Amino acid sequence: MMQPTLKRIHVLGIGSIGSLFAFHLVRNANPVSLIFKTREKADLFIKSGSKIGILEQYKIENDKNSKETAISPYHSTLNNIGICYQSGFIAETSKGEYSTEPQEKTRESNKLNSEQIYKQTYSVKKASSINTLLVTTKTYQTLTAIKNISHRLSNDPVIIILQNGMGVIEELLEYFLSAKNGPSPKFIIGTTSHGCMPQKKNFCFDHTGFGSLYFAEYEGNNYNKDNLNPNVKHVLEILSKLPLEPKIIEYPELYQQLLLKLAVNAIINPITALNRCRNGLVFETQHEIHKNLIPLLCKEIETIYRAVFKPTMPNFALESNIYTNTFNVSKNTSNNHSSMLRDVENGNKTEIDYINGYLVRLATSFGIDAKYNKMLCEYIKKLS
Repeated sequence: MMQPTLKRIHVLGIGSIGSLFAFHLVRNANPVSLIFKTREKADLFIKSGSKIGILEQYKIENDKNSKETAISPYHSTLNNIGICYQSGFIAETSKGEYSTEPQEKTRESNKLNSEQIYKQTYSVKKASSINTLLVTTKTYQTLTAIKNISHRLSNDPVIIILQNGMGVIEELLEYFLSAKNGPSPKFIIGTTSHGCMPQKKNFCFDHTGFGSLYFAEYEGNNYNKDNLNPNVKHVLEILSKLPLEPKIIEYPELYQQLLLKLAVNAIINPITALNRCRNGLVFETQHEIHKNLIPLLCKEIETIYRAVFKPTMPNFALESNIYTNTFNVSKNTSNNHSSMLRDVENGNKTEIDYINGYLVRLATSFGIDAKYNKMLCEYIKKLS
């Protein structure tokens, strides 16, 4: 069978993780388009040089003199404070794609409205079909964002989901199954503990922690591990070459990784958000919400996971291991602000429905009352 030709990779969700992955995809000579929510954001990206800057903060002390040669036709530069800039992106919105080449303005520009002026300033090209889509949006934004670009999806796109929380894949499957004559996507699910934070400068990010990274094809794709879909196989090969130590695994193993991360997030995120504290203080401040909250959550999560994995219970899902893993993550990321805390501080909607809320829905499906996760959902929703 012929190797499929790689099409342009589109990234939906240009936050910290989306930008980190877009940066490394282009450095590996993959054509990448960034889909911005608004034309103004795309405009700002173009005015900022159509480049993403990454400071590999986690290795600065050990690798101060590291410089890499970019692969033509893409260009990367290392500035004098260690931020590596990568160009070679195309900025798009759901409706169109914008080049970085300004057109000549006419004398009548002052009589035009903002949209006409924009079209005179930047050449507007017809949006290309989307064959491979990396989704790193907030969980609650995903379905709407996908709907907005669904008309651009090819007949058999590959969609990579890389987010916090769980529950999005179920929403997307329902949407595509209900869409008449719509695309039939194949899904790859990923999970990562790489730390990445935005800098004050536009489109610059700190890669603060080098963590784990896992990908697997979702088994709902009429999955056959001995006969992978060629497009999915090709995309997995691209992902496997990222310099972020990715591991390509099978979905049952990935599902455990997702639930492992979910358990930690369900404890650290709401406690930090409610107590306005860094990750390292969750054990110290838990009692301000409820006495012995973390042990109670660990016990409740084990009860849910025991129902999920019955009759064989994986070790990570035991109450004691959930507690130990949460403690270790809290200690290792002690100075970090959780994503939920940042959302609350910025007045944004949180992902609680896809973290603790997902656990509540999972528990309900097994007839379990997840009262402590319900309590945290209620408390967080009062803040946002």
